[in-house]
Amino acid sequence: MIFWTSYVLIWILVVFQWMIIIVLVRDHTGRKGNNSIGPEVGTTVPILQGRAMSDVSSQWVLRGRGEPAVVVFLAVGCKPCASIRDVVVTVSERLSSGAQVVVSCAGTESEVARFAEDMIARVVVIADTEARNIEDWKISRQPCAIAVDRHGRVVAATYYVTEDSLGRLADLAAAQSPG
Repeated sequence: MIFWTSYVLIWILVVFQWMIIIVLVRDHTGRKGNNSIGPEVGTTVPILQGRAMSDVSSQWVLRGRGEPAVVVFLAVGCKPCASIRDVVVTVSERLSSGAQVVVSCAGTESEVARFAEDMIARVVVIADTEARNIEDWKISRQPCAIAVDRHGRVVAATYYVTEDSLGRLADLAAAQSPG
């Protein structure tokens, strides 16, 4: 009798655990914010907020329009973000598509200045001190990159930030921005 009671209780526990797993998976994957990267393709992006840390001039930062851009979202305390800083600079310097690379980095101004020290002279870096860009652009994790055409519309996005993916995003942004 004890054997059958424990056997039934174990199966009840297994079924209960599977129900919890199903609920958690459905809850996680059912929310748009967890799976999407920023604004939907085709929608107009919000203007980036924050202090421009770079000496590099950018009309795009001022108006959010005018030339194609790849906006890269980083955060000071993010280890994957730290590992791609050189990639962002390299891609920015090699671009021939006409797209500009703009970095929005979450953190205090002093933290962003230290974090982006090697980038500031070569890439437009914005200190997102209040995480407004992350909220306004609906970014659920960093690093990520969003391609924006010259009209300020989202063309494509990725969480997989590499030289190749940034180059492809820049090409897509430029291709969607004819003269």
